[in-house]
Amino acid sequence: MTQPHEHVDTEVSVIGAGPVGSLLAGMLALNGIDVCIFDASADVLEGPRAMAVNARTAQILDVLDLKDGLLTAAPSAFSHYGRQKVDLGRVDTPWPGMWPILQQTLNRALIEWALDAGARLVRGARYLSSRVRPDGMIDAALSSSLIKSSSSYILVGCDGEDSTVRLSTGMGQIAVAGKRRFVTANARAADIPSYRLKTFADGTVVSSGQIEDRLYRIMMHVPAAVPAITTAHDVEMVWAQTMGATIQGKIISWGLQTDRRVVSDSFHDGKVLLAGDAAHSQLPVGGCSLNYGIEDAFSLAWRIKHTLDTGTSRLLDDYAAERKFAAQRLHELVTTQVEELYETHPINGSSADTSSTTRVQDPAAFLSGTDIDYSSCGTSTEKLLSPTRVPFAQSQLLGLKDAHRSLQYSRIGSTDGSFQASPSLQKLRNIERRPEHRGPTSGRDFLLVRPDGYVLTNA
Repeated sequence: MTQPHEHVDTEVSVIGAGPVGSLLAGMLALNGIDVCIFDASADVLEGPRAMAVNARTAQILDVLDLKDGLLTAAPSAFSHYGRQKVDLGRVDTPWPGMWPILQQTLNRALIEWALDAGARLVRGARYLSSRVRPDGMIDAALSSSLIKSSSSYILVGCDGEDSTVRLSTGMGQIAVAGKRRFVTANARAADIPSYRLKTFADGTVVSSGQIEDRLYRIMMHVPAAVPAITTAHDVEMVWAQTMGATIQGKIISWGLQTDRRVVSDSFHDGKVLLAGDAAHSQLPVGGCSLNYGIEDAFSLAWRIKHTLDTGTSRLLDDYAAERKFAAQRLHELVTTQVEELYETHPINGSSADTSSTTRVQDPAAFLSGTDIDYSSCGTSTEKLLSPTRVPFAQSQLLGLKDAHRSLQYSRIGSTDGSFQASPSLQKLRNIERRPEHRGPTSGRDFLLVRPDGYVLTNA
């Protein structure tokens, strides 16, 4: 797995072997791109992380022929937006619901899939810095017993909230300090009572539930009056003091978070890019960090391929514009939910009486990851294609799936069901120009679809 050379040459360097970096590397490798992942850790990081993926991530895994092997448990038809119970079954998607899978399980599977596709992985290689050479290649300095440096056309930082790639390139960040502490822990126990947002007089809020046989997840909002938490024993003590009973088992992993929000000033500097928590991080309410990171990777892979094919980086500018828009919107909506959960601001219907300026119009679509509209980003893009609203035959659906998997654009006749895939957008635009319409199928006899499934305006 580790390459016994001091220097690695590759087309794309991916820093970080988490789910985001692994998915991105695998998609690129499937399309014949030489890609190498560098990760500082010796293995997949353990700990209490996301436990489910949403409909959009399920769609992405299905496009890549990974869903049936990974998402084997039935999805939950309900979730919560703040304290509001939300029916996900009515969302316009063939993959409705929250699909149970531990983030570590997903991560390991994506790494194996990426390696099978031809990606390389170097463990124990910590990214230090990078510079752009006069010929446009990016040289990265690495700290490793074997690998000291790499050169690539494109470098992508998927190295988490405290991204060294972001810091070393000076992309900067916009941060909002957190004011709440949250403890999340996995406990091996015979039984732990299930709670949802059980609130106590001192301000502690507790949720707990079973993940799998004898494995439970504990989540606590810990008020400032509680002393510093530095060990698993401290977590057990806080639980005992709050609940009046000890955990009849053992804390096997735990983490401490705040509701701090960070978004990078820019998601790319030339051909150095950011994705996932490296670009935007927030309290991972409902697994949003994992799901939005997966969407980053799926949105970026086809753009990297076209950049390498054409030598132009305009699509990288579009990626930065769209995903920063999505991240800022996510931050506002997460803040709305945190205020609802841990303050006294009720969410009534589709709006909340909070200090957040963004209101979710459809909580179910937001939780499902299907409601992002890029029409205000200036990238000639609208909403996600809805397979349930366009009358495709099964053969056309399979053709569209293949186009997404192979990072191709698609032209689809919405009236006759015809399908055409092409790696060249210009070829697809050699058609009669039509006025721009707001709806994906409004007044059109064809659709132009990007490789990530979003509909382009006919302009």
